[in-house]
Amino acid sequence: MPSITRRLGGYLLLVSLLTLGVVGLSLWLSLGTASAHNEQLAQEMGRVFFKQLLITRRWNAQQGGVYVPLSDEVQPNPYLEDPQRDIVTTSGAHLTKVNPAFMTRLLSDMTEQSDGVRFHMSSLKPINPVNSPDDWERQALASFEAGAAEYAELVSEADGPVFRFMGRLKVDQTCMKCHEKQG
Repeated sequence: MPSITRRLGGYLLLVSLLTLGVVGLSLWLSLGTASAHNEQLAQEMGRVFFKQLLITRRWNAQQGGVYVPLSDEVQPNPYLEDPQRDIVTTSGAHLTKVNPAFMTRLLSDMTEQSDGVRFHMSSLKPINPVNSPDDWERQALASFEAGAAEYAELVSEADGPVFRFMGRLKVDQTCMKCHEKQG
């Protein structure tokens, strides 16, 4: 009788270990699938967000910039060389022109404060030094010069893993008023 009990206990242990192994493998595969899905979802969200930003910038550029009242949040853009950058209305209101680049910065500040989403423009030849690329952005810009339309990656940062997405901004005729000097 003890050998049957021992044998039965061995089988139960073996079945338990196999079950645990199958469950562990299933969990590992599910986590990998979920991780890939989350990264794909983050990339698609970045793509949609970028496309909406492009449409907003294009609208601003087609208007030749938009005038907004001066406030604590909006002061004249020191990098905008336009003799009509700042105007005063007949009623005495002080307005400043907001071009697409400055608008992007203002939207970025609002979005980071409200949603924690950070974005900004970056260039190898920035007009505003704040738009100089970090190392990751420099790699993305190099990929654009090689023909890529976007660059995305999950990276480790001080606050933990962050999904970074960068899309290529193409210069068109509406951009030339501000960027003609850059070549």
